[in-house]
Formats: sequence, structure tokens, C-alpha cells
Amino acid sequence: MLVNYSYPCIDTWKAAKETEGGPGTLDVWGTTPNVLDNKIDFIFASKGTEVERSVICPAANSAGKYYSDHKAIYADIALKKEESGGAYLIWEPQIGNEVQISSNSLSTADGGTLAGLIDNNVETIYHSIWDAAMASTSTTVESWVAKLATLSGGINSDPGYHNLQFELDEPTSSFRFEYLGRNSDWHDNPNHIEIFATNDPTLGASTSNADQDKWTRITELTPENTDFPGDVLVTDIPWQSPVINMPQAFKYLRFVVKGTTHMNTVDSRMFAVPEITGVTFNLSEFQIYAPRESTGPADELQALVDSVGTIFKLYGFEFGTDPGFTDQAKYETTYSLYEQAQAAILDGASDETLAQYSADLRAAIGDLMATGVHPVETGYYYIVNAYTGFEQYQGVTKSLYVNNEKQLMWTTTDTNSAAHLWYIEKLDNGNFSIKNVASGEYIGSMPASGGNVSMTPVQETEQVLERLKGVAGQFHLYGAGSYKSLSPANYNDGMSISGLVTTQSGSGNSVAEWYLRHLTDQTVIDRLTNQGQQAFLTEEMSLVLDSARTSRNKANDYKALITREDQISANTQSTSDGSAYKHLIDGSTSTVFHSAWDRARYSTAGLPLGSGDGWHNLQFALDEPVSKITFEFTGRNDASYCDTPNHITIYGTNDDELAKSTAAADSSLWTEIIDMTAAEYNFPVRVALGHFSSPVIDLGADYKYLRFVVKGTVNSGPGSVRTFASPQTTGITFNLSEMQIYEAEALPTSEYFTVPGMKEACDALDEAIAAAEGKLSAGTITEADIAALQAAYRLVDSTYIDRDALYSQLASLLETGNNLYGMSTGSRVALVTDASQFNSNSIDPGFSNLNNLIDGDKTTAFHSAWNRYVANKEDLTVEEWEDYLYENFPQSTGAGYHNLNVALKEPVSQFFFEFLGRQDPNYHDNPSEIAIYATNDEGLFNDVRDSNTKDWTKVGEITEGVPKEMMSVPYTSPMIELGGEYKYIRFVIMNTYTNYEGGDPVIGTSRTYAHPEITGIAWNCAEFQLYTGLDPESIQYNYIEEVRLAADELKVLLDKYAEYTAIDITSETPVDELTAAIKKLQEAYVDTTELVNLYKEYKELVSLAYDGDRIGEIDDAAAIDNFDVLLDEARNSVDPKRPTKEQVNSAVAKVNNGYDEFMSHVILPQPYEWYVIRSGVTDENYSFAIEQPIYIADVSTGAKIKIGDYQNDGREYLDVYSIWRLVPIESDEAVAEGEESKPWEMQFAIQNLGTGQYWGAYRGHGAGNSPLMSGDKAAYQFHYYGKGCFKLQQVGVKDPMDCIKTDGTNRIILNYPSNNGDQQLWRFDPVAEQTDGTINIPDYPAQSTSIITLPWAVEAGTIADLNAGVETYAVDGIAVQADPAGGESSYTLTLTAKDEFEAGEPFIVVTTAEPDENGCQPLTFNLPDVAADAITDTSAVSPNGLVGTLEGMSITGQASLYFENSILNVATDAEIFIPGRGGYIDVTKVKSLGGTVDKTITINGIINDIKNVEIVETENEIVDVYTIDGVLVKRNVKAAEATRNLAKGIYIVGKKKVLVK
Repeated sequence: MLVNYSYPCIDTWKAAKETEGGPGTLDVWGTTPNVLDNKIDFIFASKGTEVERSVICPAANSAGKYYSDHKAIYADIALKKEESGGAYLIWEPQIGNEVQISSNSLSTADGGTLAGLIDNNVETIYHSIWDAAMASTSTTVESWVAKLATLSGGINSDPGYHNLQFELDEPTSSFRFEYLGRNSDWHDNPNHIEIFATNDPTLGASTSNADQDKWTRITELTPENTDFPGDVLVTDIPWQSPVINMPQAFKYLRFVVKGTTHMNTVDSRMFAVPEITGVTFNLSEFQIYAPRESTGPADELQALVDSVGTIFKLYGFEFGTDPGFTDQAKYETTYSLYEQAQAAILDGASDETLAQYSADLRAAIGDLMATGVHPVETGYYYIVNAYTGFEQYQGVTKSLYVNNEKQLMWTTTDTNSAAHLWYIEKLDNGNFSIKNVASGEYIGSMPASGGNVSMTPVQETEQVLERLKGVAGQFHLYGAGSYKSLSPANYNDGMSISGLVTTQSGSGNSVAEWYLRHLTDQTVIDRLTNQGQQAFLTEEMSLVLDSARTSRNKANDYKALITREDQISANTQSTSDGSAYKHLIDGSTSTVFHSAWDRARYSTAGLPLGSGDGWHNLQFALDEPVSKITFEFTGRNDASYCDTPNHITIYGTNDDELAKSTAAADSSLWTEIIDMTAAEYNFPVRVALGHFSSPVIDLGADYKYLRFVVKGTVNSGPGSVRTFASPQTTGITFNLSEMQIYEAEALPTSEYFTVPGMKEACDALDEAIAAAEGKLSAGTITEADIAALQAAYRLVDSTYIDRDALYSQLASLLETGNNLYGMSTGSRVALVTDASQFNSNSIDPGFSNLNNLIDGDKTTAFHSAWNRYVANKEDLTVEEWEDYLYENFPQSTGAGYHNLNVALKEPVSQFFFEFLGRQDPNYHDNPSEIAIYATNDEGLFNDVRDSNTKDWTKVGEITEGVPKEMMSVPYTSPMIELGGEYKYIRFVIMNTYTNYEGGDPVIGTSRTYAHPEITGIAWNCAEFQLYTGLDPESIQYNYIEEVRLAADELKVLLDKYAEYTAIDITSETPVDELTAAIKKLQEAYVDTTELVNLYKEYKELVSLAYDGDRIGEIDDAAAIDNFDVLLDEARNSVDPKRPTKEQVNSAVAKVNNGYDEFMSHVILPQPYEWYVIRSGVTDENYSFAIEQPIYIADVSTGAKIKIGDYQNDGREYLDVYSIWRLVPIESDEAVAEGEESKPWEMQFAIQNLGTGQYWGAYRGHGAGNSPLMSGDKAAYQFHYYGKGCFKLQQVGVKDPMDCIKTDGTNRIILNYPSNNGDQQLWRFDPVAEQTDGTINIPDYPAQSTSIITLPWAVEAGTIADLNAGVETYAVDGIAVQADPAGGESSYTLTLTAKDEFEAGEPFIVVTTAEPDENGCQPLTFNLPDVAADAITDTSAVSPNGLVGTLEGMSITGQASLYFENSILNVATDAEIFIPGRGGYIDVTKVKSLGGTVDKTITINGIINDIKNVEIVETENEIVDVYTIDGVLVKRNVKAAEATRNLAKGIYIVGKKKVLVK
């Protein structure tokens, strides 16, 4: 603050012509880094003082003794002399016309103008050029000049740094300048400016960088020598420069901007080659001031009046008694004197009078600034947040308080709560302690690890209260040493209710500023201080009461009063947004009701009352009058545009005529019942689907009509998504997805009346709530009262039955039980066991497949083809539709109605069918008319076209009985009598319930068809099955006693619970009884499903297996034949008509044992062996995958795993990125005692050789969810498929079809439940059989220098043996060389040759050979051994500051070095990504090892944490001296004389690296 423009001080260290030592002064006896952040000792001087030299002394003397934990400092200064006998200097602005301003870079695309710099308007700006090419290291002068020609109309053509240039009216030898930044988050405040001057008008007429060397360089202002503003808005008070003195008077000034507060710190302001592109900056105002001597008292007073006027304008004085506000009397005294002085000037008062006014006004303004603004004194305060968003969205202020758990929190201000009151005590050093009145604890600090600001039982952290200038009454509050102010966490733009406290920066009117509301009423202070612990108990009881009321309400069911769309009306409704009244009661949160919105009109102020719709309302006509209601609503499913109400006034009437109108003006004729505001009710904030449930509202009488008038929403505040300048005229727009009103009388079906014990529990809770409310009002709450209320509502909770959840379970059990009973009694035998039994003329493959019909998964569905636009085309032809199908639905065939065809395994004479509709409330296209046909002609079955339906025999139709709504249980058809035996059945969908105009929330979203005879009618369902009965001889009910008894017991329960609804459930008994009965029948029933499925699966496996000696082949041909015979024997051992448990169990065991024997002959991939994993595709339709290996093209984690486009010429056996191994993972499934894990059931992680990374975990279906490379192991299993191949699948994925497959569109591997063209087959080719024992990194850049981290170890000598032109190094140290001219130091990385490295150990590699045709130099290594520890998956070795990464990582900060295009750069505050297999250098961990220096690398940038510069000590040791490049320059000299007469640079003296200045 002392060197800020508002104070007359300079920092002598920054202003010195010459400095020595430093930059840090805090040393702590040699333990603290010597960095700028540790400079905490200063000498200040008045502005204008010349500083010849500033010194920071060594911390210790030559004997190593420390004087202090700080370093001594001194400065040589020359006080400024008054050259004119003390004449008063007046600084006058020099730029008054835009013709005086020019620039080599102006971005008109960003609204930039030169005139904007002097128009006194912070909303207009000057902006220099910006383009994304500025971030590219490949940008050249030529490419940048070409780019400039395309920007802002081509008005810029000058490469290099951007400048502003000014022509003064008169030359000046000294000046200062000031600027205001852009009033936006995109403020690019200059903080590095080089200044030039000239008197040559030709130079002054040009802004080109090319002639800059002809200008006179005046000075360079940098963050190190000038107190520039930080990354903040500079829009209220201008930033002022120091005075710039020049060697002579100059007329033309050039300001060259070389840095800004955003430069290389935000993604959109990265500058890779600023010397070519320049650095983008912007400003709203800029002015240059030159001094002149006053001409007398009038001139001096005028300058003072102007200055005081600026203070009045900028400091924003506001009257008040709270801290930070201004004493009105002192302000008015000063302002009156200011006006008198102005008048005296105008009146031509005497010099004596004017001089007296100058003295008096200086004294008055000084007193006002020093004492006129109320300070923070010891006392009691409410600490209120200054952010206006809380009032905009909620109409309340938010304050700091302490909750009942003694956490520091923020919430709505409550001046009657001791938890909101703070005792602030001023400490002797000017800091403060801040204690909460209720808890007696103190505000602490933010933990170093992050989190939230804590409270402490005793004073531990002194607090700083820093008043903001220009913003009356606002303070930053932070713990001493923190500098970030307390602020509400998760405040959600002012829409959150309460939360914890964090810290952040702010510049006024943000969440980081606070008002201190001083409480002086001693009566209130005494009352609140006496509350103490009672305040916490009050808050806790309030929370417990909320929970208690919620629990109590669960026990009551209420009657929904709004069941029809015609009961709802409103005075406005949006004509767009899909708004409809029915959407409020359609049970879908994806539809909305939306009131009117007109941006232009609604944001217009001053609209006369009556000229608009008035407050928007929703009006409801009840079927019968009610006296008590509750209501609930759910907001729109869009967080940005959810105009959810948070201020509602409810009116009632019984006047039928009045209720016919919805006009806002009529509200005065209705009876106002209640006004509900956000301050009193817990309305939702701005979130998607915000939900509100009201308490019981007593209407005061019976009313038939209710009007809900919306007077505020979460988006109705100023500056929000919606602006309402005349809300009483236009109303306030709102929207909702659902709303319902209930009669607040418990229905007889409520759990209060039906669940045993609930009435007693609720009555007890009612009494406990009443008692708690009474004690809350009296302020006499105890812990026992809270515990009693908690016990009462917890009893209700434990008695409560979740009837909806139990009913869902019951419905599922009834379905399972009926199916099981049907199978047991022979009346329900499934006829479709394989998806190949289905076909159809209309399939939407992007949405579904036929397998979904019998997969047992209600969340999947089959869907026929549909397109809204084609289906509604009036002039659609058959040819057009068939062409559309061919292009978009290739699995669909021909025009006509959609069908589903079923091929039965045996002919039947009757059947019934069941289907479950799609489980989507909006898009369940349930068939309403189905025509059923049959045939025995296989050709007709295979020809799915609707045109041949006429050749089938029609056997029935369904025209009623199918539910309209989304089904919770399947539809079951009547028995279909065929009139003969048929093997093929066709179902033709003639109509659906969704084929209609308009909308019905029960049915779902409508579809319409202009020509259904051409397009058909789209339908969908989740499950579909045909059933028939068994021969009585084969019915288990008839021949197994246990089945008969269990089936009879189950049937009783099925009949008992068949008609149950949710309200019939009063306990868990129905679910428990049905579960037990089903289990009993399942245990008795002989189920052959497992045996049938195993037989089918293994028969197919046998047919695809063949013998050989490669992985995936069978080592003995007899094993294939033996298993084939065994399968038939097992199947034949089971009586096909009357199977028994013993037969089935024995057959299953025989098949499983046979499979194990068969698998023991399959040649399997082995753990830790190196493989190329290759696609098993042979189908030419998937030629992209044939013989293609799996590989990675990105070395960092998160990369997709590639397949396709790989050049198959044997290089895949050398390429480390296409070589993999299987790393065993222990299974979670326990192995039976005495048994061993089967090799074909083991689990593996699949690890890449090149990076050590693994295939990632399962993420779902499709390219967007494909597995990614990961540093963590994910468990996979291989499943033998035949054809010499395996399927690969993540452990835990249930669907056996959902395996890893090839994807031709994206050329990646992914999960998808289909296997067209064998896309799920994979072959393992051993690497060792195809190579000479070497591998390579094929695409390593030639003639480059970089850091590499390998997952395998490198043995000594192998790199040189296998590669030409490759050098490898370890870090020896870093040397710093000071600039004798006082500029920035330079840095050098010194390296020692090394050729042996551990796995995961980073090293520096230099490639020098000529590049190959791809510009690369492949690096060759030995193939690692087949062993668990052959490679690592982590870089745990960090030798001398070299930090490796196998996964990829981001770095920041000027203590990190990284290579880019072989240049060693210093990182910045912007994140730099280091790819996997790379690394960086952590400067703070680099030690000077004193080893042989075999190579040096210049470091590009300034390092903040160098600690290892060696200085030659006075020694008698005899040493040799070498240059850094190894040239001997001195032999056998004393160490003390080793550097004498040497040129500056780095030398090797003995074994030490030495800097010669």
C-alpha cells in the first residue's frame, strides 16, 4: 500500500540505479530460500527521491556467524532539490485529441478504438490484436504478417510487440501516465512497458517496430521495479506510474507493451513467440501528465480544487455510522470549503485569500481522509456480505454465523440470533480478534490443505479488516498472512441459501467483501450475549422440527385436486417453449408450462400500469370447495432457464363469473389468502428440477377457485437471465414442469390409518412437535427436548412403509410367480428361446435389436423404423419410402405395415403372447390393433415384406385390452386358437395409441402418419414372448409331488395379491410371503434351461474349434471329438418328457467337467508374455480390421485404444505401442477349498509395453464410452471362442455379448453387444517368435533433446550398442550467471553422461542422427524379460530433480523446467501438459553434484527457486580449470586464484561448477 499511487512513497530497492544482494531478506539463519517472496524488509522514500544504490547485506559474516534471522539493508539516496525556490508543481493532461494517438496494433473486432482511451467512459476500450495463432510455437514472421492481413480489415501489418504512440503539444523532459483497465473479466492490464522517445517528426509519424532502434530508450517498467496493478479490475481509480525523467525534452512518446496480467496465465492469452506476435493488451482510459510550475495562488488553488474534486468522485463517500462509511458533518464541512474555494477562484479573490483557501482545503481534505471515515473499533457487529446477488434472487442479505456444530457458516441475516453477532476487538498491532457471541469461539484460518475457514476455541489467528477504497463500508476480512478474504462457499450466483466459508479475492461488491453493521443498542447486546448456548439449541431445534414435520407428513396421503387439463388456466402463456397446461400434470419433467416472455418489452422501464398482462398467474378450478390445501411443484429441467417461482401470492374465490377471467386486474376482487416469499419459505434456488412442497395452508374458508400469482422467480433479479423493468405491468415470466394441489385432509388410505402402530407413533409425534414449538417460542429448549423430538420422529420413520417401493417389488414377484406357476402346471411354456427365431420388416438398428425382446432387461427395447418428417409427407410415394429405408434403416425391407415374425421350433395349434411396453413415459408406442397370421411356408417367413402378408392365414386380431399408459406389468393376450398346427407366426401392427393428433400425458408423445399403408406405424416394446401348454405327461405338477405342493401354495398367494395396489400394502408381509413361496417352488421345479443353454453354447464352440500348436488352437484333435460326444451323452441322459432333478444336475455337472477337460487342451495366452493382440475379423465387410493389431497413438492416460490403419509389415512386433502383456489380478471370487483357479477363468490387466499403462475400466456402450488407457489396473477376462480366437471382456459386465469389439467409424476398440463379422474376436501373437529380441519407439523425433521415462530398465551400454547418434544424460546441476548490467540472470543446465537407468527413471536423451523419411529417429531397446517386474507402471524415481511420468501430468510455476521443441523452458503460472513417457525438472530438488559436465543446455526463462550456485572459496587446494565445454584453461593453480582474469561465465574448478561474474 505504501508505494501505491495513493501514497507519496517509493520502494528504494525497486527504484535503485544499482542493486546488490537479495532478492530475499528473510533468512532465518540460512534455512529460507533467497527468493523475492521472502523480501519483507524495506526502506521507503518520498516520490522524487533519487536512489543511487540499494543493498541487501549477507545474512552471515565471513566466519559464518549470523547477525539476525533477517538481512540488513541500506540505500544511498539523494533528496530531490527544489529547483525553482519551492514553486508548486501542477500536473496537466497532455492528450486531448485522438489525432495525438497512434498504434501499430488495433483490434476493431474487439470494439477497440483509439478515441476510447480519452473519452472518460470505462465501457469503451482500446484493444490490440488477438488471435489463436499467437499461442503457436510454429508462428513465423511471414505467417503472422499474413494473418494480420485477415484481422480487423487488414489495418495492421507490423510484427513485433504492440505499442501506443503519442504526439505531445509541447516537448517535456518528465512525465507520468495513468490508465484504467477494461471493465470486463477479459482485462489485459499492462504490467511490462518499455518507453521510447524522439523529436524526429518522421519517426513520430510511424508506429513500426522496424525503426524502434532509432528512438531513444527512456526506461523499462516491469513488475520487479514498478507496482503495477494485479489481475483485477482497474476501473474506478486509475493506476498511476512513477514520474519518468528523461535526459532532454521530447515531443513523441512510444509505450511498448511486453507483458500483461493475463499473459501466459489463462488459456486464451498464451503467447509462444511474443517477439513476433506481440502481447495483447487493452485499456479503457490512458492519459499522460506533464508538470509545470504554478503561476500563483489562483493557479495552485485551482489544481488543488481539481484534485479534491477527483477524490470526491472516486472515493464514493456514503454517510453512515458503520465502519467504512463517512461522518456526514466532516464531509459537508470539507465539501462546503471545496465549493467556497471554487467560488473564490471565480470571484477573483486576493492572493492572500486564495492561499488561505489552499491551506484550509488541504487541511480539511487531509482530516476527512484520515478521520472522516469511521474506523473499526472494539465492539459488537453483524458481518454482512456485500454481494448484491443474494438480494436480487432472494430479497435477503447473508451474514457470517456459527451453526450448532460450531462451524463458521453463512446464511440469511438474523439480527435476533446470538449466533450471528460477533465481538470484534482491536489489537495493539492494528489487527483484530473476532469472537462469536453464541459459541465463544474465534474465527480461525483456511487450512493449508484447503477446505473451509475454521473456528478455534481460543484466539489463534489474528484477523485483518482491510477497507476498500471507492466502495463505501466494504471490507476484506482475512487471517493475517492470508490476503484472500473470507467468502461464502458455493453461493451459486446468489441463489444458494447457506453454506460454509472459504476464501477468495475480490475488488468490491463481490462475495469477498463484507459490511460491518455496528450494534450499539445495549439492550439487544445484553439479550443476545445472554442467549449464548440457547441460540445453538434454538437453531438445532429448528432443524429437528423440520425433520419431524417431514416425517409426520409421510404418514398422510392427500387427494390430488387437479386431474384434468380443463381445470387449469392462466393470464399468459408462451406461444413457444412447448408450453401447455397439461404438462403440469403429465408426470413428465421433460415438458413444461411457460408463461409469456418478451425480452424487449419486459426490460423496458416506466411502462404504465394496465398496459400489460400484469403479474402472471396460474388459476385452478376445483371440483369441490376445500378449506385446507398443500401444493407442490417441480421446476424446469434446465438450470439456465428454470424460471422457478420464489414469491407466490395465493387468492381464493367462489364466484363462478369472476373465476371465468384470469386477468391480473381481477386479483383485487379475490380474497388474498397468503403471500409466500423466499425469506419465509424454503423455495428452490436456480437448479434444474427444483422441487417445493408447501406446508398445510389454511384457506380460512371453503374455496372452489384458487389463483397462484407469481411475483418473483430465481431468474427475475437485475442482470440475470431475465430482466423485468416494469414487473407490475408486464409480470414476471415463470415456468414449471409439474404442479399439483392436494386437499390437506388425510385420506383413509393413509398409513396413519392403515399401518399398525403408525397412528400411535404419529399422535405422539404431534404432541412432541407442539411441545417443541412452545419451548422454541419461550426460549427454554434443552438437549433433552431435542432428543425427545428426535426419538418421536424416528419412531414414525421406523414404522413407515415405503409402499411404492414395496409395490414395485410385489409387481415383479407377481410376474415371476405367474411365470413359474405357469411352467410348473404346464400352461406356460416359452416358445422363443433365441433371438434368431425373430425377424421383422422394420428395425431401427441405431436404437435396438431383436435380442432385446427376450433379454430379460426392461431397460432395453425393440423399436421399428420412424421419421417424423417423412411419415407426415402428404405426397410420399412407395419408392421414396423404400429409398429412405435403404439409406437410413438398411435392416428394414419394403413399404407397408410393420410386422414381427416368429419361427417356432415345433408347430403349435394354440398360443398366447405377452409383451411389456417400452419403459418411457413419453415414448411408449403401445400397439392398439394387432393382426395375427400363421403359415408353415418357411419361404414366406424368410420374406419379411408386408406385401406377402396376403399369402399368410389370418388367425386372429387384438383390438382391445392393451394398456394405453406405460406398463408396469406385461400385457397378456387371450389364447389364440390357430385352427390347425402352424410353425410360423406373424404379428402385424395396424395401429398404436400414439397415432393421434394432440397430446395425452397418459398415452405419451403423439406420432402422426400421412400414409401408414406406406410407412407403417412405428411401435416398440421392451419384452415379447409366446407361450403354449405342455403335454399332460410332461407337466411337473402332475408327476413331482414337491412341485404340486409348492405350486398350490404359490397360487394361493398369487390370487391373494393379484389385485393389490400400493395403498393396499401395510407391511412387508406380501413381499416376504411371495418371495418365500417362489423360492420354494424354484427349488422343487426341474429347470432344464441351464443345460439347454450350455449344450447350445458348447456345441457351437466345438464347431468352431480346430487343432494346432498356436495360441487359441487345440493341442489334441481328440479333445474336440470327445467333448462333442460328451455333450450329446449329457443331453440324452435327461428324460425329454419327465426330467428329474437328479438327471439334470448330473448332466450339467458332466457338461461342466467336460468343458474343463476341453479347455485344458486350449493353448492359452500366458501371464507376462509379450503379445501383439490382433483382430480375428475375416469378413471383408469389416476389412478395416482384418489382421490389424491393437495399439495406442497417444502416450498419456485417457487415450483411446486404436485399431485399424496400422501398416502391417512386421513392425507391429517391434513397436512398443502395439505390444501388450497380461498381468494377473487376484479374483474377488473365492475358490472352493481343495480346488485351484482355472487358467481360462483367471483375471488380467492388459498392459502396454511402451507406457506401462493399462486398458481402462468398463464405461458403457459406444465410442463415447470406450475404454481408455489408465494408470490403474482394470480386470479383464478372455473367453475362448474358437477359430483360434478369444473374446475379451471387463470383469463384472453381465451381458456376454457386451465385449470388446472393433469400431470402423472411429478406428478404436469399444464395448457393444453385437458381433457382426466376428468383430469381437481377438488373436494373441507372441512377439518373441517374430523378433530378434529388440523393440523400438518408432516415432521418436530426430535431432532433438527431451526428457524420456521408460517403463523398463536400460542396461549399461545397450543404447549405444543398438542405436547410432543417441546420447543419454543425467542432471548434474543448474548454474546461474548474473547480468553485470543489472538485467536478468541467465541459467544453464549441466548434464553428466549416463547410460544405465532403472525402470521408471527419467533421463535426458539427445538424438543426433539424420531423420528418416518420417522425420524421426527410432530408438531401439532390448525386449524386456517375461517376468512380473520386467516393466513398471509408475515413475517412482526422481534423480536430482528429474521427475518422470508414464501417465502424463500438468505442471505450473517458475520452479519447473520442461522441453518444447528441444528448448528448455521455464514453466509459468499457466498449466503446461507433460505427455506420458516424458518428464520435467523440479528446480527445487536439483543439487549441484559436482560431477563431470558432459553437456550444457541454456535455460529459456527466469527461475524463481535457484539455490545451488557455487562460489569459489579461498583455498590452497591445487586445481585444474576447464570451460563448461571441457577445454583446459589453467593447470595446477590454487583454488583461490583459479578464476583470476577469467572472462565471465561458468567454469569447472577442480570438481566444482563455479560462476565468474
